[in-house]
Amino acid sequence: MQFSNIKKLSELIDISADLTNIFKEAIPKSISIVKSEILSNPKLYYLIGNNSIKFLEDLLENESRIILKSIEVDNFKFLIKNLSRLYSICIKRGFQRDFFKIENFSWNNTLPSNMIRYGEEIKKLYSFINQNFENIVCYLDLCPPEYDYPKEYEEFIRNYLIRLLEGDNSEAEILIKTFLVDDERRQKVYYSIFYPSIYMIRRLYETGFIDEEEAYLAFSVVNKIVSSIYIKKLFDKSFKCFSIYVPTDNIIGERITNFYNKLESQIFSDILSWHGINSLSINAKEIINQNFTYENCSAFFWGVSPFNLQDFKHFVEIIRAKSSTCRIFIFSEDLEYVKDLRDIGVLINDPKESLEVIKNV
Repeated sequence: MQFSNIKKLSELIDISADLTNIFKEAIPKSISIVKSEILSNPKLYYLIGNNSIKFLEDLLENESRIILKSIEVDNFKFLIKNLSRLYSICIKRGFQRDFFKIENFSWNNTLPSNMIRYGEEIKKLYSFINQNFENIVCYLDLCPPEYDYPKEYEEFIRNYLIRLLEGDNSEAEILIKTFLVDDERRQKVYYSIFYPSIYMIRRLYETGFIDEEEAYLAFSVVNKIVSSIYIKKLFDKSFKCFSIYVPTDNIIGERITNFYNKLESQIFSDILSWHGINSLSINAKEIINQNFTYENCSAFFWGVSPFNLQDFKHFVEIIRAKSSTCRIFIFSEDLEYVKDLRDIGVLINDPKESLEVIKNV
């Protein structure tokens, strides 16, 4: 079965609430057994490179968490995309491809024995992952970009990315300041330069071309440049927008994921400010201290995914307790099949689209 033909995970295996609960209960014991089997392999240190046993444990926990969350939201794309990300990062860190065959074989033996009622379904899933391992690793490379990569600025972005990846703050800033000599380009720098650039950096990290430190350094330079070109304007104080990023914890690569979501949120907030809209970018954990009782109030959530879905719903409850009229918008990652999400807020993918919604209020 080709990836492009599968929309929901339930098209591959039979999913039920009972299966989800039993799988969740089986994970801790199964991880312990799989870890023991892997550690007993005489080729272990060749297979995992210079990585610690702690990182090996994190890999096992992350893999099982990805599969669990994929089952909970019945999303095949989320499963493949996040396994691709996980495997690519691990291979970049020195894991041999043969390791994943051994690991998959161990999961295939262990999990069914810990969840007999749905053992065959879980075997079917892990067999699919094993048989399609190379395609899964390459999946992110073949995904269309989330943000347009404008042809007219292709050379500029290429040069800009080189400066970012070298950590050359001054040269990167000079490039942006030169770009902004024409003031009409100010909005274009957000949509056409910043968004494609941070997406490309994240993609290079998740597909194994750069490591965490290189990605973090590049994001740090972008963060500084975004702050340096901010223009303060007079705002209508009755109107307020919050650009809120929801952190994700306990996943491999969380440092880069959270920085990326923070930058998406900040760039969007600055776009709103450039249009004269009173906007603030914050970590979702900070909303407890914010006032949402403005005459017109909107909250835009970034980085929402199955990993932090319950946290997101909790943050929305806090906002609702403060203001029943605040409009909720969600830049979601693979949540199209979550049934109650559209009851919480409006799902959006394009920042330009959301800007038009605000301007027309």
